Amino acid sequence: MVLDEDLAINGGNEPLALLLKLATDGINHALFAEGTHTIEQDGATDALLPHATANRILGLSSALYLAYCEANKLEDNPAARAQFIGVVGNGFDKSVQQTRDMLDGMGVLNGKLADSIDETVVLVILGYDAFVTGARSQPGGPMPVPGPV
Repeated sequence: MVLDEDLAINGGNEPLALLLKLATDGINHALFAEGTHTIEQDGATDALLPHATANRILGLSSALYLAYCEANKLEDNPAARAQFIGVVGNGFDKSVQQTRDMLDGMGVLNGKLADSIDETVVLVILGYDAFVTGARSQPGGPMPVPGPV
């Protein structure tokens, strides 16, 4: 996975930007392998707090749900949503580990930074779970997460 040079250099200063970049790349890779379109990045890095970052990851993830269903000839239901989240969740999990490894290698994965990443991960998982059950979203719509933890 290739990172922008500026993002790699500033990763210690904007760790959630790094997580967002890697999450988007990981989800794109997982969806591409499934024959689904990938996420377009707009480069926005404003409001990189855990809640905002989680909402952005969830929004980018869910934007491709209907295309995933169409590509895989699936009807919308909890099983299809679970299958989709299994794919994007795998990409997300890999990207989180890669982010942690990179930041740890820079010697900055500790304290508030580590807590911010942990909080973002929890919020994304909650959003994915809510999407699967249909409790907080419409198919193909955004996956909102609970307020800041």
